[in-house]
Amino acid sequence: MSDKKAPFHATEIRLPDGTVLDLSEWSNESFRSALFVNPWSAQNVWELFVYSRGVAIPGTDIVANRAHTNIPRSGDSGLPLDWAMYVLQWRAALNMTLEQPVLDWAAETVVQFEYNGKYYGNTPLIDLLLGARPVGDPLPVHMRENLGFKVTVSTDNERAVAQLRDWLRGGGSVLPENVRDAVTELDAILRLQPEGPVAASLRHVQAKLRPGRHLMAWIHLEGPVKRVLV
Repeated sequence: MSDKKAPFHATEIRLPDGTVLDLSEWSNESFRSALFVNPWSAQNVWELFVYSRGVAIPGTDIVANRAHTNIPRSGDSGLPLDWAMYVLQWRAALNMTLEQPVLDWAAETVVQFEYNGKYYGNTPLIDLLLGARPVGDPLPVHMRENLGFKVTVSTDNERAVAQLRDWLRGGGSVLPENVRDAVTELDAILRLQPEGPVAASLRHVQAKLRPGRHLMAWIHLEGPVKRVLV
């Protein structure tokens, strides 16, 4: 396979310098990380692959498990010792159907991959939901041990994300004014202290005060991986 359209199941790939890499000792894998869109939060930027299983997903009190991510450790620390990955493509998935408010939000949302200080992508989320796309040019992106990586998902169109949140809340459901004021004050406190046991308790209180669904989106980084078995 010699170009950026190489399929995920490639048995060999041609590197930018012309070298052909035999992948017979590599396994084709899909690393994933999830984000949550809270219907009552003003958050419009989400960072993925910056947490691992057993810790809270940023901006939530949800402790990540294998349903949320399968990376061996936080992307801030990079791949473990003696691991490597050639990222060929990426894609996205959601925990709900593509209703119009979701489609409108996804069309106005951009996904960017960062590895070792270099940026790739700026791909609309809707494109990744409709099918896998090359993650960069030239391909592949060679990730090595101990070099940080993450994916940033952001929505600059305030109207699109506001309409999505209204839909997640139930299409115009309104909280009593005193409850809405309490929710706003809790959000302000959480922005000042987003982590720790106090923040987790405040988010638990918020969940009791506010109805609505949470949208969960996954970003998948896919390609051959070489790892040390322990």
